[in-house]
Amino acid sequence: AKTASIGKNVTSIGKTAFYSCKALTSVMIKAKYLKKIDKQAFANCGKLKKVTIKSMYLKSVGKNAFTGVHKKVVFKVPKKKVTAYKKILKKGNPPKTMVVKK
Repeated sequence: AKTASIGKNVTSIGKTAFYSCKALTSVMIKAKYLKKIDKQAFANCGKLKKVTIKSMYLKSVGKNAFTGVHKKVVFKVPKKKVTAYKKILKKGNPPKTMVVKK
């Protein structure tokens, strides 16, 4: 599948959940109370360019969660969380060229 949609009731995305999903280009995280994206959750998803996070409660992103995603990856996050999530998402080791926007 090229796109993944994560349901409203999910509170965490487990480690290596989408590891090496080569075809994945976009992820829509609808979960309102997502608190954690575990290590290597989206690692080696080379075509992953768009990640939408609806949660206002994301507290942790595991090591290498976003290692090896597309270098032009864009994280779309709630407006009030852009600055905070930029710091949290960096812990997942995404490309330095990532963009975090509302």
